[in-house]
Amino acid sequence: MRRLLAGLGLSIGLFLSTFPASAQPREEPTPDQKAQAQVLFDKGKALFDQGKCAEAVPLLSESNRIDPGIGTLLHLSDCQAQLGQTASAWAGFVEAAALARAKGQAEREKIARQQADALAPKLSRLRITVAEENKSIGLVLKRNGAVVSDLTFGDWVPVDPGPQKLEAEAPGYKPWTETVEVGAGPTRTEASVPALEKAPEAPKPVVPAQQGGLTLGDIMKISGLAVGGTGILSIGVGAAFGIHAIVTYDEARATCENDNPENCTPKGVRLQRDASTSALVSTVTFSVGGALVAGGALLFFLAPADEPPPPVGVSIDPRGGAFFTFGGVL
Repeated sequence: MRRLLAGLGLSIGLFLSTFPASAQPREEPTPDQKAQAQVLFDKGKALFDQGKCAEAVPLLSESNRIDPGIGTLLHLSDCQAQLGQTASAWAGFVEAAALARAKGQAEREKIARQQADALAPKLSRLRITVAEENKSIGLVLKRNGAVVSDLTFGDWVPVDPGPQKLEAEAPGYKPWTETVEVGAGPTRTEASVPALEKAPEAPKPVVPAQQGGLTLGDIMKISGLAVGGTGILSIGVGAAFGIHAIVTYDEARATCENDNPENCTPKGVRLQRDASTSALVSTVTFSVGGALVAGGALLFFLAPADEPPPPVGVSIDPRGGAFFTFGGVL
């Protein structure tokens, strides 16, 4: 008998652990909150008296959440029992009995305990076991959206009959979910959470090729055009200086007696010097311009295509010798 009572006490404690608001000390509700709770209780009790428990439960539950009371708990638990929510009703009667005892209300305590004792043999119980591998990975298990304490893993915990949605998750692992159907009591249903599978590693971000960016080939072609254009400009400048040199030299010869360059006026001598300078500049710029045009052409026409270069291979002839092979299409 002692073992039975101890087991019953453990089950009560485990089940009530899911109701922290009522099991732990809480702040006294404000007058405004008490007024709200009273309105909700009055509406819920009116529905309870009419036998409309499905509509009364939400009102009584909210009233008890705002301002817990023995009378509210008794009516709420009675409604839940009528709706087949045996575990919720049983836990409510147990809590009401404890509150009544604390307040010295022996009659209410007796009623609550009788109701709880009557429901105890009808309880549906669920035991959730968790694979050993899950216990060190930060597993979080939820039942119908509420977190299940890991201290209750493997214990027979009273639950309301109906579908029980289990969800398990842990960092770096694939989430697991399963719905277990718990029948009306007295029943015992087991559920097992298997070892969670490792989640695939997130792929490393791939840096896409620059959209609209310049490839090496583009840079070489643009550089070739720029260098070639500079060369053409230099050739143009050289041509201009060359023409200036010819015209200036003709002017200088016109000042010379008998067209003799050695017998010219001072103006003619000066014009000869100018013509010589212009000819030198023309020669230099022509040479530089030609080299720039040639270099620009090489850069432009030797620029690599965007496609990868053809593969290069080496084959060895068994009769001697080695051959290089280049991929591509001719």
